[in-house]
Amino acid sequence: MSALLKLLSKLKNGSASSFKGLAAYSDSKKVYLYYHAPLALDRSFCLATSSDGFEFERSETNPAIYDQSKETIQAEEISLLSFTKQKNLNYLLFKKTGAFKNQYFLASSRFLSQWKTIANVRGINEYGFIVADYIYEKQHVMILGENELRIAYSTDLLNWQSEKKPIISARPDRFDSAPLKAISALAT
Repeated sequence: MSALLKLLSKLKNGSASSFKGLAAYSDSKKVYLYYHAPLALDRSFCLATSSDGFEFERSETNPAIYDQSKETIQAEEISLLSFTKQKNLNYLLFKKTGAFKNQYFLASSRFLSQWKTIANVRGINEYGFIVADYIYEKQHVMILGENELRIAYSTDLLNWQSEKKPIISARPDRFDSAPLKAISALAT
């Protein structure tokens, strides 16, 4: 069983399948694992940290994302978490569900636990992930799409331009014929 599944099973005392919204981010010191837990737990938007990426410990710090009016956004309203860093700030791209269907937002944080929403992101209306801590020709890079994966670029993380031509498409009668979805992107 993977370290992630062990962590989730230990936290829930049961199946890891009830956890949703998994996203991970790593700085030079720790790996941060954000996840949605069932409402039966004491908090539904959780954070676990690891110094090696294998052994995770649930954080005592309650992570939170605040909207522009300083209200806490409920965990069940959040999906698609993607992280990057620019100068001394961490940035989080997230999709808010409910009344804000298919709207993506950018939040910032110095310490990866308390996030302040900056603004609605423009040019993104489908699932995607920022390539964390990667700049190409002075622009941030995102892999996005469903069934066809494309690249998008942004100089400010708020305004994105997507390439029309896909970098990969689902192929009938092949191993990748099922719907494709970008779930994570790392620069190597």
